Amino acid sequence: MAEVARCLLNRPVQIITNSIPVAQVFWECRQTEVTLTGGYLYPRLGIQFGPICERMLHSISADVAIMGIRGITQDGLSDSSALVVESIRAMMKCARRVIIVADHTKFGRNAMVHVADVAEVDQIISDRDLTPEHRQLLDERGISYLLA
Repeated sequence: MAEVARCLLNRPVQIITNSIPVAQVFWECRQTEVTLTGGYLYPRLGIQFGPICERMLHSISADVAIMGIRGITQDGLSDSSALVVESIRAMMKCARRVIIVADHTKFGRNAMVHVADVAEVDQIISDRDLTPEHRQLLDERGISYLLA
């Protein structure tokens, strides 16, 4: 997600994130306002989660949530860590539009813990190696996608 954040540098936007690496991208950027969610720090991923993070996310409204995910199947989105799932769900609920950034290796992969139905996603950004089968899945669900 830090790579996605770099694309937003020098734009007058407000960023709300639970990711320390994403926040660091904007460290010297004067046009972007960054708010960290707070919460328990998961050092391996550099993200914050837990009740404090979730309370903060439940108290805000966002135009767009841009996030990564560990798995996408016809059954929905999934993540490999039960610890962060509630924070992901809270991010999705506070946003009017949800964009998932996931390379082709995340498709067809069930990553242990169900997060949400695919129908809760507005757009997916993936790479050009996304298979025709997975493109068809998105088309059938009415989810727009962009291949970068």
